[in-house]
Amino acid sequence: MSEATITVTPAYEIGKLDPETGMTTLRAIFPEGAANYLNLCLFSTSGTHGSYLTIEEIAASLDTDEPERLTVLVVQPRVVRMLYGEIDVARDDIAYLLKLRESTKAVIAGEF
Repeated sequence: MSEATITVTPAYEIGKLDPETGMTTLRAIFPEGAANYLNLCLFSTSGTHGSYLTIEEIAASLDTDEPERLTVLVVQPRVVRMLYGEIDVARDDIAYLLKLRESTKAVIAGEF
């Protein structure tokens, strides 16, 4: 999963997602493309680990020479785990990512 992982105990972890396998990791954590209060995914978080590109901007750039990597931050409060980094995005990932973003927003807003 990660080239740079900090594990304090088996339940506390901060890990960096690999761009090539990041989408597989997301799909394993969110098999239905839906967040819940135990698993959230924030997008376009930038900082030192990526860019502010949105899912829509990535979708528009898929047939060009523009970047096709999306910055994500996965937060798993119960196990005190965070995963961050840029992930490679393909056209068939767009609908999944949009659904995951909307469900995360609903969880944060208390609508789950």
